[in-house]
Amino acid sequence: MSTLRLRTRLTLLVTTLFMLALIAAAAIGLDRIETSLESETRDNAEALLYDYLGQLQGGTVGPAQPDADEATRFVYLDAGGSELTNAEFQRILFSAFDPTLGSVPLPDDFPPLPEGFPALPEGFTVDGVVIVEAGTLNIAVDPTSDDQTLKLDLGDKVTTVGLPVTIGDSAVTIGVSSPLQPVQDSLDAMTRLFAVLVPLLTLLVAAGTWLLVGRSLRPVHAITTQVDQITTQNLEQRVPETTATDEIGHLARTMNKMLAGLQAARDQQHQFISDASHELRSPITATQATLEVARANPDTTDWPATAEILHDETTRLAALVDDLLLLARLDETGTHELRDDIDLDELFLAEARRPHPTDVNIRVEAPARIRGDLATLTRAARNLIDNAAQHATTAVTVTITNDGTDATVSIADDGPGIADDDLERIFERFTRLDNSRNRASGGGAGLGLAITKRIITAHNGTITASNGPSRGAVFTLRFEVGTTVTT
Repeated sequence: MSTLRLRTRLTLLVTTLFMLALIAAAAIGLDRIETSLESETRDNAEALLYDYLGQLQGGTVGPAQPDADEATRFVYLDAGGSELTNAEFQRILFSAFDPTLGSVPLPDDFPPLPEGFPALPEGFTVDGVVIVEAGTLNIAVDPTSDDQTLKLDLGDKVTTVGLPVTIGDSAVTIGVSSPLQPVQDSLDAMTRLFAVLVPLLTLLVAAGTWLLVGRSLRPVHAITTQVDQITTQNLEQRVPETTATDEIGHLARTMNKMLAGLQAARDQQHQFISDASHELRSPITATQATLEVARANPDTTDWPATAEILHDETTRLAALVDDLLLLARLDETGTHELRDDIDLDELFLAEARRPHPTDVNIRVEAPARIRGDLATLTRAARNLIDNAAQHATTAVTVTITNDGTDATVSIADDGPGIADDDLERIFERFTRLDNSRNRASGGGAGLGLAITKRIITAHNGTITASNGPSRGAVFTLRFEVGTTVTT
């Protein structure tokens, strides 16, 4: 099943479920139709039975005879359950007559009257059914089952209902038997109809599902076709989007968002490699040139000065490599699990006590504790304080506040500040904003603030740069207080 195309699998699934539901509905419908028809047949038989009993009680004497074209018939059972003939049942009827009547002749085929029973009055005999005026005959028909009919067992092809009654001194059961063949004929007709409709409707649903699924998956096919053509060399391409807000439209927008992210990551990686190569090339080239000069003039080379130059270049190279490795690790895994309880006031106070070109003042308005990684957060604090001290004119002020939800740390210097256009760019990698930050004046490779922002972000914090009232630069850090975060 898994080797079939999605369109085929969906069509088979929908068609199978529809067919099973249709078959179940047909089976339930046929069962209800059969129950309804059988109930109607029984109701008709009961109506005919009650009508006949009413005629007996009203003065009609004789076995009931349904119309000749009806398959329904009356049955009469004695107290032992044996079926009585019409003549036997008629004898029981006449045995209940009041013997005070006059004499009338009876038909030749009429059953003998009971002993001592007088002849009927003349004019009261008509073809085996005797109709008398009210009060002339005394016929007692007494139901013994509260008028609730009984189902009589006369075979599976008929439904028979009966009612036990007492006629005179005789207990008999009068029943009406109706055939079930018309019910079966109706069921057979409905079954043949369903046998045609179920396959036909199933085919129609299968065709409709096939077309609908194909139309729905057409954008997906276009997306996959486009994605197959996209490589790392042409990440600027995008998959076709639709204006629909359904899952297909969401898929297309998500794919394009992913491609945009991959393109940005690729461009950033290329830029990073280019900048890193440039930054690494400078100390390597300086080291190589110094060694070549010393090698070419060993007798006149100032070896102590040469060693000092090589030491400075290799130190700068090592620091650059360390920064690049730290950035790579932060990009790959973030920080370690943030499980250290860190007092921000103690952390920044320890960094302020290190030697700096200018004074570093700490002002704690409210102490704050966060969860984090002590090593990387110390690196971020050191970068910020060293950067502020390098550009300050007289002093750096570190202010720590805590409102119970967020801890805020601001590092302000009284230097020349930062141009408004550079407030965001300053956190980009290999960014050196002015000549005061070049290597000759002690500036780095432009990775310090980029590393700092990555560390702060890994601690679920934010960092922003602005200019204070005196045009000095202000770096503001915000952290959630007392939260445990893992990256």
